[in-house]
Amino acid sequence: MPTTDASSSEAAGESPGAPRRHVHPADLPGLAQLATEATLGTTRLVEAVHAAVWASLRPGVEASSRTAGLTGFVYRAVRRITRLAGSSAGQALGAVAQTLDSTPPPDTDERRRALSILNGVFGDHLAASDSPLACSFSLRTPAGQRLPASATDAAPLVVFVHGLCLSDRAWAPTADRPGHVDALAAPVGGTPVLARYNTGRSISENGRALSEHLSRLTGRSAGPSRIVLVTHSMGGLVTRSAVRHAHRAAARWPHLVTNTIYLGTPHRGSPLERAGTWVEQQLRRTPVTAPFASLATLRSRGIQDLRRGTIASDAAHDDTPDRPPGRSLYVAAALTSRPPARDAVGDGLVPVASALDASSPTRSATREVVENRGHLDLLHDPAVTEHLRRWLSTTSDA
Repeated sequence: MPTTDASSSEAAGESPGAPRRHVHPADLPGLAQLATEATLGTTRLVEAVHAAVWASLRPGVEASSRTAGLTGFVYRAVRRITRLAGSSAGQALGAVAQTLDSTPPPDTDERRRALSILNGVFGDHLAASDSPLACSFSLRTPAGQRLPASATDAAPLVVFVHGLCLSDRAWAPTADRPGHVDALAAPVGGTPVLARYNTGRSISENGRALSEHLSRLTGRSAGPSRIVLVTHSMGGLVTRSAVRHAHRAAARWPHLVTNTIYLGTPHRGSPLERAGTWVEQQLRRTPVTAPFASLATLRSRGIQDLRRGTIASDAAHDDTPDRPPGRSLYVAAALTSRPPARDAVGDGLVPVASALDASSPTRSATREVVENRGHLDLLHDPAVTEHLRRWLSTTSDA
């Protein structure tokens, strides 16, 4: 049954008639910390531009990111005052938050969507600074509840892994589109499990976390008999990274995987991230514009990994497998059916060739292109759902 807004509110601990709050008092210290760091970053940028312009007016003076003399003293004072004010505000707001409301914040769809975007863009920074706004890795039920380690039995496990700036709620059904979760769990008689993770962290870090969670679920004698993986966008790269980590740790869960579905996964990278890297390189060409390159580097590690579809933190290439065994389905979307635009534009974010990854060594692979659909259509389009259901039913019978 599709989850309605009322039922999701009850699952989040809200009464049906209560006002739905998407910003909780517990968020205030994290927001104050974010505002402080944004102010410090802006100050550093302004000082760097100031220093670059001053150096350009004085031949023979080497450009620097810091100013000297009275000007440097002023910038240092601004940074000290900002840090002091931010620290004081964070402590005060933390005390106020505990006084006002100690209940956990409601996990509404709107709140989850906002946090997912924030984590996708700045998630690695939030995690490194221990921000309360950083999302941790977890496995969830379709209702959004955290999955206990002992929740599974011998039934097959159908694991859904979302993409960049999304969360497990991206798979949730809508009023006119029932979605993939129930439709794909039914053919194998499986239990649907949805990953939720910080998409701003590196793909390798998220892959390790996914592998560890699946190892715990399959480490018991009464664990699942098989695993089906359903991934979208970055989720496919995280899954491949998880397989790599699992083989290195001698984990057994990859041997339980019988079917893997990749929906719009940028196996060969995303041209949009490559464009971001090009802009960064152009900004560094002159001393005056070089400070602005720091704005381009603010994008998260997860986004930067999409440039080439990087799934490992180590640069050295080895023969560790990164594809699950069993049968695989690669699905690419295309905004148009007219060649060559179809293959070049792809779904607006991922080119067709990158999503199909025809050069991969995967055995028993099927590759399909759905036309006149975009990247996010792969999550809910009824025709895509039916196509995936038929493929999974056929391969399960085989």
